[in-house]
Amino acid sequence: MKPKPIKKQSDQTHFTLSIPKWSLYLLGAAILIIGIWIGISMEEREKVTQSSPVSSHIFTISTMDVAKQFACSCGSCGEKNLAICTCPTAESTKQFIETNLSAGLGKEEVVNLVNKVYGHFNG
Repeated sequence: MKPKPIKKQSDQTHFTLSIPKWSLYLLGAAILIIGIWIGISMEEREKVTQSSPVSSHIFTISTMDVAKQFACSCGSCGEKNLAICTCPTAESTKQFIETNLSAGLGKEEVVNLVNKVYGHFNG
């Protein structure tokens, strides 16, 4: 007589998890809402960064001495002191000051020139 092959029982146990479809939809919606919220938050952070840029140019002490005698003339930054304002108008005004000082004009001459061109002298 021939021996019968022995069937080996599997040691693995399989679990089935029964999750209702509505909970999967809810999970998907929550992930989508969180993703949108993160995207909006990052967009707002970028807007704040763009609206208050840090000066990319380092101006000389003489330029800043002249700039601190003026308020920014752009009209949208609340007339901050020109020396601390970083809006595009302030940056171009400080570049104008620096260019004229580098060309050999004295501080008083540049102050008068800036006042004539841009105004907003605080003296």
